[in-house]
Amino acid sequence: MDIGPQDGPLAPVANGSSRRLRYAVLTIVVAALAGYRSGALPIFRGVLQDYFGITIQGLGLLYSVGLVPGAVAALAVGILITRKGALWAVRVCVAGVGIGMCLAAIGTRWGIMLAALAVLGCFGHALYVSMQAYLTSLFPNRRRRVISLALVAVSSANILYRLLAKFLLDLQSEVDGVSFANVLHIPFAVLAILMFVGIFLYRKAARPPQAPDSQPGVRLSLKWLSGGTMMLVGITILHGASDTALAMWMPRVLDSASFPVKAVDPAFVMVGFGLAYAVSRAGLSILPEKTGRRMMLVAPGILGGAVLLAGILSRSQILTAAGYVAAGFLWSFEYPAALALISEREPHRYGTFLAISMLGTSTSAFVVANLMGWMAGKLGESGMWAILIVPACGFPLAGITGALWLARNARSGETPPAGATN
Repeated sequence: MDIGPQDGPLAPVANGSSRRLRYAVLTIVVAALAGYRSGALPIFRGVLQDYFGITIQGLGLLYSVGLVPGAVAALAVGILITRKGALWAVRVCVAGVGIGMCLAAIGTRWGIMLAALAVLGCFGHALYVSMQAYLTSLFPNRRRRVISLALVAVSSANILYRLLAKFLLDLQSEVDGVSFANVLHIPFAVLAILMFVGIFLYRKAARPPQAPDSQPGVRLSLKWLSGGTMMLVGITILHGASDTALAMWMPRVLDSASFPVKAVDPAFVMVGFGLAYAVSRAGLSILPEKTGRRMMLVAPGILGGAVLLAGILSRSQILTAAGYVAAGFLWSFEYPAALALISEREPHRYGTFLAISMLGTSTSAFVVANLMGWMAGKLGESGMWAILIVPACGFPLAGITGALWLARNARSGETPPAGATN
């Protein structure tokens, strides 16, 4: 597809101000850097568990400890965005992530690392909300495209983090003098420096070119929580919680005694999953804004969930891994499509709705991830494969919710005819 200068995903900024474009790129970069913990820590899996001397349930808590504070912070920042603007929130969150990285760099004890990951979860989730609110205010006519591009960048960074974690694990096991403590803590120290450099670069950051992204006069009330928009939020919660819990536990399960024959390294499975996300969302970013938006609320979750469940129930490591990667490619279309519809319906309250989504997603993911850890402790190494069924069921539920949303809004005439591309 040939995209002209007026049709590209960055057209509103490129035609207005290169300065705004620079700060949009900076925002995406710092958000991608903030995701290191979620990309790398699951790859460390059993080695991380042995380093801190914790049980499998303790490992689940380490993975998920940032979700609840992140949920609260995301909700708070969403409300503050409505009043003070997304740019202010981005700056504060970048500083908070830098502080969390510093704590992780010195977190040689489990308690300190728990605190570090709680801080990183708190400000990382809030940065995720702030980033999207800021970018959609810069690109008001290309919401789905810019969200997709931002998610592609985050997915691509996760691919690099997983490869880096795999490389560091191999380095630690093969090179004398390189301890796991070095492998775990030094990257956090480097990233802390980069985050603080990012704060300095924001000193003259660009503001949205059109309407301001804040609404100081908006009164906080439950009256504007429309059922239609909240159903879309529900789709993002089901999708996000399932996706997060799977990403935390998939490497550990694939490396367990559930699979006597291990044909693939879990790190490469996660890399493949990240590539599937990046490819699908890159394609989504160049599609016309409203192409296929009805289908994307229904088909990806149902098809992706079915593919993943088939892989899990095969009891084969290679088929479970292949099913996970293929399913990720399918369901990755769902989340940005739902976010774009929320932004379209609620342009001035998008940050708040995104924060509600993050609150539900993080809280649900915390519950699901720790439930999976509890189940893993009960089932043992040989039965650990079964814990993947729990989050895998979330994607078909998201697709069913999308179908219900379409049925509800088709009656009110809010959705375009099938196949509309305007």
